[in-house]
Amino acid sequence: MVGLLSDKIQNTTQQSPSQHVHVTWPNEYVSVTTDDQSTSVDQEDLYHGDVLKAGPNEGDKERMVFRPQVTVNVFGNNGPNTGTTGAEGSKKESAELVSEKLAKETDDKIADLTAKLEALSQKVDKLSALASARGPRVECGLWNTAEVRSWKSPSNETRGRINFSEDFKSIPKVTTGISSADVDKNANFRISVYPTEIDKRGFKVNVDGWADTVIYTCGVSWVAIGE
Repeated sequence: MVGLLSDKIQNTTQQSPSQHVHVTWPNEYVSVTTDDQSTSVDQEDLYHGDVLKAGPNEGDKERMVFRPQVTVNVFGNNGPNTGTTGAEGSKKESAELVSEKLAKETDDKIADLTAKLEALSQKVDKLSALASARGPRVECGLWNTAEVRSWKSPSNETRGRINFSEDFKSIPKVTTGISSADVDKNANFRISVYPTEIDKRGFKVNVDGWADTVIYTCGVSWVAIGE
């Protein structure tokens, strides 16, 4: 029969905060007895599972296997130990619940913002459709020769540049007309107004007279129609 000498074995059981139990075997040696004979083995031999003991005849040695088994069951307040205490388990569960709640709130906010963005995009599309279906763009205005010269310097050829408030998408149609005129009373009234050099940004307005007509000032009205 093989028995362990209780005074030669040191068992140290320590409970860590995570409820793990550590078992430490002797630091120097373990003694075993068989048939009233004793032998000592190093811890390294014990680790490999081999123990040498004296045989019945002098000088003979018999090899035996020594495999101590230790089973430790640790139970906490909440049943079998799972690596955490009851308080730590509660904290972990609370943290998981908070994390799940935050994740759900984040998903809800993202879904709400996505829905609002989709609704806004639909409104923009509707406004764009209305803008494209509302017909041609029309712009009009007034111009006077006094913007480029004084009435004290009459001329039968006056030119000026008119710029649109916003560029047209394509070259518009432009018409002009006389809105006012100041001419010499001793000559016939001969005035012609017309646009030239029309582009998407504007056009040149022309005021001409001929023969003995003297133009002190002339007002021009204009209309541009396009896209």
